[in-house]
Amino acid sequence: MPDPRVTNPELFDLHNPNAPIPQFVNAMKMAGIEITAEQVAQGITYEALKDKNGNPYVVAVYNLAPSLLPEQYRDLAGPIPLMIAEKGKKWWGWTRCYLRTIAALNDFHIGTLLLPDVNPNLQVYEFNAGTATFNWPRREKTEGNINWGWPDSQVELAIKNNMRVTIQHLIWGGEVPDWVRQKGYSKEVATDVLKKHITDILNHYKTKYGNLDGWIINVVNEPLGDRYGNGGDYFEKSFGDDSYIDLAFQIARKLAPRSILVYSDTNNHSFNGQNTAQTKRIVDRLRNQNLVDAVGLHMHIKKGEPIDYEDIIKTTNYFGLPFLIEEFDFNLSSKTSSDRFLYQASNYKTALRAALDSGKCLGFTIWGTGDKISWYETDLGQPNADATPFDDNFYPKIAYYAMLQVLLQSILQ
Repeated sequence: MPDPRVTNPELFDLHNPNAPIPQFVNAMKMAGIEITAEQVAQGITYEALKDKNGNPYVVAVYNLAPSLLPEQYRDLAGPIPLMIAEKGKKWWGWTRCYLRTIAALNDFHIGTLLLPDVNPNLQVYEFNAGTATFNWPRREKTEGNINWGWPDSQVELAIKNNMRVTIQHLIWGGEVPDWVRQKGYSKEVATDVLKKHITDILNHYKTKYGNLDGWIINVVNEPLGDRYGNGGDYFEKSFGDDSYIDLAFQIARKLAPRSILVYSDTNNHSFNGQNTAQTKRIVDRLRNQNLVDAVGLHMHIKKGEPIDYEDIIKTTNYFGLPFLIEEFDFNLSSKTSSDRFLYQASNYKTALRAALDSGKCLGFTIWGTGDKISWYETDLGQPNADATPFDDNFYPKIAYYAMLQVLLQSILQ
């Protein structure tokens, strides 16, 4: 194995803010940890490992010492992968260690919401899964005139870069165009609208890409009730109950039999969560009809409450299906102390560790790549939410390195 300091000196550039070591040092300083680039470079060690097929690779790690961390955050201590070398047909090649690199070695998917205001390179270098959103009121403002531009560009970006595709979502009863509500609230009308909408989306992508094998399809998102002040769940009101969910999954199963069909909700990652019992009731019914493959958890931690590892394990076992953490972020707007980024990193680590340790998680998606484009900041006007693992300049924070650390530790176990 060649010495990366000789073959790839750019990886050890201590003055380039885009190089691995300066970025790590910057993240530590943002979190209040004083360490120099020289100290990190001198402290790097190498882990020789093999992938599931027996192919060798080497990870260059920096062991973050417990003494550098406040006592309550010493769970963040340990090896953090910064660079990786994999053996090709002729030689070893060293590169920076991205999330997707180490996730792939875990046979795991780390995803992101694909957004227009992010450097596409950051999204495709860091993630091996991408979520494309179909906002129905925006995409079909008038009946029959669908603007495919944005969702198609999201899907194309993912496919070109070997990212698993998630379509989010086919049906959200609280988010329908005005022209749908203007049709009235009858089961007959709503059935026709639902069938056509699902068929339009799935046939569009089947025509472009084939059978959608392995795609994640969020069939029904956050159903029932008046949670969003948009007139309530149009389909629930029209059907008189939640049986429209079964119909949506029946159509999706017929049109995309080789996709992973997901029922998604928010506030369902805790055993006593607002929608946990509802999620259990609905997925049990769908599972009995062989209509659902996984449960989607939307973990928007809005008030910075701590994440409970055991609670996530218990809750996901309760559902009795594979699951995805489909929308994860950790809002720090209520956390003003100097340790706020350490606190966030510890909770990112706990959530990802629970996902991996469960043995049932199909993927972990961060809802936005960069704090300034987080929905908390762009939609809700919370400039100090700082909810993602990347700062306003799209540089990694300590939460990012906590995730890398968990992924490596999962391999080393």
